[in-house]
Amino acid sequence: MIQVEQSQAGVDGSVRFAEKARPGQNIAPEGDDARKGELLIPAGTVLFSRHVATLAAVGQWEIPVFDRPSVTILPTGSELMEPWEPAEGPMIRNSNAHFVRAALSRLGAREVHYGGIVKDDPSLIRERIREGLADDFLILSGGVSEGEVDVVPRCLAECGVEKVLHKVAVKPGKPLYIGRGPRGPSSSACPATPWR
Repeated sequence: MIQVEQSQAGVDGSVRFAEKARPGQNIAPEGDDARKGELLIPAGTVLFSRHVATLAAVGQWEIPVFDRPSVTILPTGSELMEPWEPAEGPMIRNSNAHFVRAALSRLGAREVHYGGIVKDDPSLIRERIREGLADDFLILSGGVSEGEVDVVPRCLAECGVEKVLHKVAVKPGKPLYIGRGPRGPSSSACPATPWR
């Protein structure tokens, strides 16, 4: 097949070609895009427009996918203040939670819920944890070190969260906690208190 731009029509109805035709020229044979059984998009890939085009090109329009996650962010610490609050006495600006919030939005989280600063009060922390466990992920900032007010691991356990690891051998960042928790209301130790 010769491209139309390589042809010229004569006044007598004839057609002249700028090049000689070759067998299979400008014809996409079946299976040319991908071979049968070839992996086109690995499981776990975040789908973007280029992946949708690939799927459409091979006739795959319905595929199994995971929904984008919902996340709750809870910064803890009585010393924290929001960026918009006036500075008073010893304090630390709450930058971590807003960094995580922006990063999650950019990465495509379905919903990002910001719970606001939770003071170092175990009953308040448990209430916020309980609500946050309704989302796919709960991210807390602060409260997992060794100080007297670092009660987050205990509060998580009281809310039914199973510890996966606590502390890593790096500095900064040694106080790190990862847990696996139940979804939704699960523990009488954490009374439900709406906050969103």
